[in-house]
Amino acid sequence: AAKAAHDHGIWIGGCGEMASEIHLTPLLIGFGMDELSVVTPAVPRIKKAVQSLDAKDCGEFACRASAMEDPQEIARVCRAYAKKHYPELFDTV
Repeated sequence: AAKAAHDHGIWIGGCGEMASEIHLTPLLIGFGMDELSVVTPAVPRIKKAVQSLDAKDCGEFACRASAMEDPQEIARVCRAYAKKHYPELFDTV
């Protein structure tokens, strides 16, 4: 969806509970989301997470995660990737 939107000069965003989950931020950034709309209490944590990430690295990570078939494994690698880049945010959960 993000590639199609970008190919047509349209921004794309993710919203709701998924966008508010800090362990999924790298995946959403990697998929090309231009904006994350999150619940108000999550804004500072998501903002810090986004600032801690490199979009190109997230893109490579998202490609690897997309090749996986087991949803539990995808969730595990997402959490590990996020904890590697902003472990301090997991101490407050």
